[in-house]
Amino acid sequence: MKNCCWFALGKCEEINPQAADNFARDRKRHDGRTVHCKSCLRKIRAGRREYQSAYSKKWRKENPEKCRAYLKTKDAKKNARVRKKRYILKCRYGLTIEQWNDIFEEQKGICPICLLHMDECVKKELHVDHCHKTGKVRGLLCSTCNKALGLFHDDFEMLERAIVYLKRGTE
Repeated sequence: MKNCCWFALGKCEEINPQAADNFARDRKRHDGRTVHCKSCLRKIRAGRREYQSAYSKKWRKENPEKCRAYLKTKDAKKNARVRKKRYILKCRYGLTIEQWNDIFEEQKGICPICLLHMDECVKKELHVDHCHKTGKVRGLLCSTCNKALGLFHDDFEMLERAIVYLKRGTE
């Protein structure tokens, strides 16, 4: 059992003393726990984020030429794009950039449904196609084909009915 250090200041809203597991781990402290309970730590971190955000906004406002100069550099745009792509691939699909590149090379940059090369596609890029039930990556598709499959909700019966419907219109 332990008291939150904000308890003495009247800022801690928890009932004190509290169980040790209500304090975050901190290897630097002798007891291995932080001095603030978890609910107080959340408040502190939220305040820090607000402060950092305000500081960044203030700095950008005071140094607009430095911001513009940095944003104009090709490296800034390229790095931001690569970081975003890497983050999305990892979070949404569990893929690394290298795995995405392997799939791309295996398909030779061609959408397996419409057989158009990436350069001929509307958005000139290929998107990750995955099973919405299992999350397993199936391959890379052009934007149009990926959206089409998504609109059919990966439903084989619905796709078969669509094929029958299309064939009926051409006979």
